[in-house]
Amino acid sequence: MASWVEAHPTDVTVRLEMASLLESSGQQAQAITHYRAVLDQDSTNVLALNNLAWQLRDTDPAQGLAYAEQAA
Repeated sequence: MASWVEAHPTDVTVRLEMASLLESSGQQAQAITHYRAVLDQDSTNVLALNNLAWQLRDTDPAQGLAYAEQAA
């Protein structure tokens, strides 16, 4: 998937899947990068907003809350 994303950086579907896989394998920083890239393409993507909010709950709770509110 990494090579696909490199060649097709605006592919939201693949980025979301990659972020999910990274998240489940404990690579939160990389997952956050992909969720943010999704939001660069689609600022109202509820899945990216929600998952990014969850990822930021401990490190940046104010920003996480803002994403959660936007997702809601």
